[in-house]
Amino acid sequence: MKNIFPFSVCILGALLFLASCEKTEDLPHYKESTVTQLSASASTINVTAANANQNVVTFSWTDAAMATDSANQKYIIEVAPKGSSFANPIFYTVYGVQQLSVKGADINNYLVKLGANYGAATQLEARCISSYRNNNDQKVSNVIALTASAYAVPFTVTANASGPFEPTIATKDNELAKLTWGAPDYGAATLSYVLEYVLNGAGFSNPKTIVIAAGKMDKSLTGMELYQMANTSGVPMGTSGKVDVRIKAVIAGTNQISYSNTLTLTIKPVEMTLYMYLPGDYQGWNPAAAPRLASTDGINYEGYVWVPAGGSGEYKIASQANWNGPNYGYGGAGLISSASVNNPQTGNDNLKWPAAGAYYLVKVNMSTLALSVTRTDWGVIGSATPGGWDNSTPMAYDAASGTWKVTIAASTGEFKFELITAGILISEWVAALVRCN
Repeated sequence: MKNIFPFSVCILGALLFLASCEKTEDLPHYKESTVTQLSASASTINVTAANANQNVVTFSWTDAAMATDSANQKYIIEVAPKGSSFANPIFYTVYGVQQLSVKGADINNYLVKLGANYGAATQLEARCISSYRNNNDQKVSNVIALTASAYAVPFTVTANASGPFEPTIATKDNELAKLTWGAPDYGAATLSYVLEYVLNGAGFSNPKTIVIAAGKMDKSLTGMELYQMANTSGVPMGTSGKVDVRIKAVIAGTNQISYSNTLTLTIKPVEMTLYMYLPGDYQGWNPAAAPRLASTDGINYEGYVWVPAGGSGEYKIASQANWNGPNYGYGGAGLISSASVNNPQTGNDNLKWPAAGAYYLVKVNMSTLALSVTRTDWGVIGSATPGGWDNSTPMAYDAASGTWKVTIAASTGEFKFELITAGILISEWVAALVRCN
């Protein structure tokens, strides 16, 4: 047994000697790829609405001399603003080819995404990154300079009727016309829309606007809206006039805007009195029995409201003598909104009177959605009153009769009624002589 170990060592040594004498075979070795050289068919890329779906530039690059078949050869073409170090580029990935053509819409959509101004030359640069399909052995080519200018993508709006329209109280809530348009193609960009309108021929330098609901590409125009459009554009009451309209498309996250073609609507606004209602806690939330705001143009509404003491002081503005809407609540300081906007004074979207036990002049502009609520305390002033011309004598509001009253020891002389809070004198025809007994 003591001779086994030396004998085993001898056998192992012999095997190692024989193995060292055998011829070895090297593993296959693939040479490293070369850096490609990139070129473009044009350094100034002409992109227009007419060639949006046509190839406007072709990139070519030299063979990277990869030691594999073409299916495993990967090329990435990157285009980015000059000097950006290729941050957030537009890129294309191809396999086994040495050429890539790009359409005009791709370049334009990228420029618009960057916020490039329409018509202004934007400096770009491009490069090619070559590698095997598994991204091994990446090489970056030379960088080439490019120039391109963005353009506004045109789109078309149509109307199912253009007039003549003559809105009345009976048709104010009816759809009299409907505008429809297709979205301008800016790739994956998100767009919102605004209806712009002006008096025919006035130009759109300072248009009136109607915001379109998000995601909508049509706008129904009611008799009321057409009536308001005519009035705010300057069409005289009782006269048939023309109003130019167009759609503005706003691209989210950029300064870019596209405009549709212009349509002309013929509208004849006729004299009519329109109402809005102020239901609230102070009167049992009953629109039909609520105080009203009146308007003769469908834009500017105003009226007086007595708010008795007690209750929460919350109210809304209803467009009808019911809750069938639209109904308006809090829209921010000095504004109303038909959307649900939380009012910090109420914890919900209700409006709230400044104070109870007061008489208010309420004004609403339905174009700007501005709300004005002014307390109107009345008094008498003048030589016939106890305070003379220096101090008003307050009057009290009688809710039962809907009148302002005051009992004074009057002397011979003159007096006027005035708003104590605002200090605004009412016209002089209310002046009178009072003789004491």
